[in-house]
Amino acid sequence: MLAAVILLAACPCAQAGLTDPNLAIGRVTATPSGSGSVVDVVGNWEFDALMQVEFPLTLVASQGENFVRIPVDGQGADSGSLPALVDGLDPLEIEALEAAALPAAEASLLRVEPHRITVALPALIGDGLVSIEIYVVVPDHGGFVSNRVSVEVAGIDP
Repeated sequence: MLAAVILLAACPCAQAGLTDPNLAIGRVTATPSGSGSVVDVVGNWEFDALMQVEFPLTLVASQGENFVRIPVDGQGADSGSLPALVDGLDPLEIEALEAAALPAAEASLLRVEPHRITVALPALIGDGLVSIEIYVVVPDHGGFVSNRVSVEVAGIDP
């Protein structure tokens, strides 16, 4: 029994879920809703591990350099502008993204399920191409960012 415990502790695969999260977006849909939109994201992420307080999953919706950031742990959403987002979020840019954010009461988390996140986006993210990414920062291991998926939003009330 002791040998099995030692083997599991030494095996990188036994701890990989906590230090190297798998974040993959499969599909994104967007529906106009008043002056904003409702975005539904379906993908794969380690739901149980990422819901931990120490490193919550965060969704980022961007349009050009404008962004909305919505943590799935219930903390308030925020928004801002970061020119580097035009090419997608790099793990090394997470700190700058968080520093550029100001509270955005009109953005909110609507639903979280093991493979689905639904959010309401404000007018800052209007008609046009919207890019969605998710990220997590694991203490002592850095940031991890999903693939970037874009969706066209049309019909938002001005």
